[in-house]
Amino acid sequence: EYLQRIGDWRAAGLRLADAARALEAAAADFLVLCTNTMHKVAPAIEAAVTVPLLHIAD
Repeated sequence: EYLQRIGDWRAAGLRLADAARALEAAAADFLVLCTNTMHKVAPAIEAAVTVPLLHIAD
C-alpha cells in the first residue's frame, strides 16, 4: 500500500513478482489479481512466472 501511495509502481511490481514466483514455486496452478488498481503491475507479474495470471476484470 505504501508503494502504491507514493506512486512507486516499479517497486510494487517487483514485490508482487517476487510473491508470484514464490506461489509458483509452491505449485500454484494460476494466480489471481483481485484488484483494479494493481493492474498497472500485471505485466511485471506475468513476466515473472509461467502460470496464468487471472485479473479481476477477467
